[in-house]
Amino acid sequence: MKNRHKIAVILTALFGAASVQAADTTTQITKTENSQMQLTAKQQSLAKIGALTATGDISALKIAVAEALDNDLTINEIKDAMVQLYAYTGFPRSLNALNALAETVKER
Repeated sequence: MKNRHKIAVILTALFGAASVQAADTTTQITKTENSQMQLTAKQQSLAKIGALTATGDISALKIAVAEALDNDLTINEIKDAMVQLYAYTGFPRSLNALNALAETVKER
């Protein structure tokens, strides 16, 4: 339960930071016919990046970063989200995530 709470805090911080950088994604949350909220592809990518940064799974994070770039997230949006995460995940994990972003961009 403690880890779920930590991840929820991280995702809240991530979406807060991302909404400043990509305000258009916060307005794109849609309701389905049964009144459930759905995240856009950009928002789902940010959530995945936040969770993988928090867990420290760098190999999966590189894949998620590539998918996020394919979902039209900019490098700066991803970088800003990772920088915001250091307060919640710790500086080493945030720095590792930023290195994963740099490597992924370099490979593309």
